[in-house]
Parts: sequence; structure tokens; C-alpha cells
Amino acid sequence: MQLKNLVVLSLLGGAFAQSAATLSTITDGFSSISSALDTLDTAVKGLTGGADAAKQTADVTSKSEAVAAAINAATAKITGAKDTLALTDALGVSTASDKLLEKTNTVITDLIGKKDVIAKANQAATVKSQLATQEKASNALADAIVAKMPTLAQSIAKSKAAKISEAIAKGVTAFT
Repeated sequence: MQLKNLVVLSLLGGAFAQSAATLSTITDGFSSISSALDTLDTAVKGLTGGADAAKQTADVTSKSEAVAAAINAATAKITGAKDTLALTDALGVSTASDKLLEKTNTVITDLIGKKDVIAKANQAATVKSQLATQEKASNALADAIVAKMPTLAQSIAKSKAAKISEAIAKGVTAFT
């Protein structure tokens, strides 16, 4: 009887370790995206217009491309993760997702606040295009994450993902 319990506990321990590996993959992806968003926000806040407007908007464009690349890299890694999260690990994703939503909202708000500078540099269409690319990439990331969630947490994950998409869509609309 004790041997049977030991085998069951060993199998459960392995399942939790695999779920933890998937959680780590997701949170590492969020961390990379968060870092890229911080870098983009710094570039956005540095937009002042004037003689350096073209250089400043080129920097924003470069940083925006880095955000999309970070989202795509995270999506690829998460899609490649083998295991579904345990319900307790899904809660960790929820907390990390809230932080990512907050950063996304900050960047979008700051970007909209610099719309006049961006428009004067004739970069509004570029910003709109990049935001649309990020929105599409974020939707793919959300699909990858939802696929790794336990069934009970999938609706919550979809709801949180929708909020990130809404934040980015707000930016796309502002630059239309």
C-alpha cells in the first residue's frame, strides 16, 4: 500500500513540475514583453518633436518592432510548451497578466498623448500599422496561453486577453 502511494505521489510531483515549467515559460514570456514595453514607453516619452522628430520616431518604430518580436517569441515558446497548467499555476498567470495589461495601457495612453508629435513627423500610419501588428500578435499569444490553461480557467484567461486587445485597439483607433 505504501509503495502504491509513493508511486502516485511521484507521478503527481512530476505533473506539478511539468506545470511549473509551463508556468515559467509563460511568465518568462511576459517578462520579455514587459521589458520591451518599458523600453518602448521610454522612447515614446522621449518624443518632443522639433528637429529630432524623425530620429525620435524612428526610435519609437524600432522599439515597437521589438515589442512585436517579444510577443511572437513568447507565443512560439508557449505554444511549444508540452503541458497544461495546474489550476494553482493558472493563478500566477492571472497576476502576471494583470501587470502586463497595466503596462500596455500605460504605453498606449502615452503613445496617444504624443499623437501630435507623431503626426507632425508623418508617422501616424506607421504607428497604426505597428499597433495592428501587435494586436494580431497579442491575440495569437492569448490563444497560446488559453490552450495551456486548465478548462476551469480558460474563460478568465480569455477575458483578460480581451482587455489587452481592447487596450491595443484603442491605440489603433486613435491613429486612424
